[in-house]
Amino acid sequence: MKQYVQFQCSGEDAEILPESLVRQAGVSFRDAQSKAGAMAAVAKVLKQERGDVLAQVPFCVSIEAEALGAPVTIYDNPMPPSLGTYPCNSLEDALSLPDIDFSEGRIREVLQAVHLLAAQGEKVSLRVEGPFTVLAMLMSVTEICRIFCRDSMALLPVVDKLAADAASYARLGMEAGARVISYADPSGDPEILGPEVYELCAYGSSLVMQRTEPLFREGVMHICGRTSFLLQQNGIVEAVPTGIRAKSYGEAVLAAAGDPGIRFIGHGCMQQTTEDFCPPLIQLVPTGQRS
Repeated sequence: MKQYVQFQCSGEDAEILPESLVRQAGVSFRDAQSKAGAMAAVAKVLKQERGDVLAQVPFCVSIEAEALGAPVTIYDNPMPPSLGTYPCNSLEDALSLPDIDFSEGRIREVLQAVHLLAAQGEKVSLRVEGPFTVLAMLMSVTEICRIFCRDSMALLPVVDKLAADAASYARLGMEAGARVISYADPSGDPEILGPEVYELCAYGSSLVMQRTEPLFREGVMHICGRTSFLLQQNGIVEAVPTGIRAKSYGEAVLAAAGDPGIRFIGHGCMQQTTEDFCPPLIQLVPTGQRS
């Protein structure tokens, strides 16, 4: 059995919005999670208070799942939005998922927040969740594993569809003005899921990379260390140190976004963009593309 080394993330919980900062932005918690103007205002205050170089949105992981039918409760207090019942109870339900309509709902508000921030001169990072993380909010992990055990190929069309959604979200975010796509697909653990299902996560992320690579001429995709380690260990990418060094991790990420030769970076954490950074930034090069 393949043994996986997992990235140890020590970043703070980005989904907990400090009450003092939300108050400073002059908005409600509910609006910060669901309205473009309030979201942009909170992102600016968070950036300023943290001493960051990036304004990061949104503040929860449920945006894409909600756009696909997952019921989400949004609170007017520091508690992050929570998911209700799973909208998919079977493979047939998952296969009949609609395409995301990016012109309505909270996902539209997030893209509008990106546009507002970029128009104000902010360097924006858009958070995009990967196929398996979204699927695990639409269907129980138990059912996902049961389907996989019956037919290991059965989930591939669903993963392909969710990867296409993630790539479309990233594209629209870049068009709205995002310089960085903060991508992660962490809702898997090889000790719980088993290596075969875990490899399905790697496959989904590889599809997202293939579909987004042409976008990054004036931007970059930052792949969460937990996901980038998975991609490297499955032979999908090579990890190549760049010459980029900077005072903070966020500044290093921004430098990569300004390099047209760099599409993907990883082995780091977007929750630590304000921390001192000395090692060279890690570029992720799809296998076979390294010169």
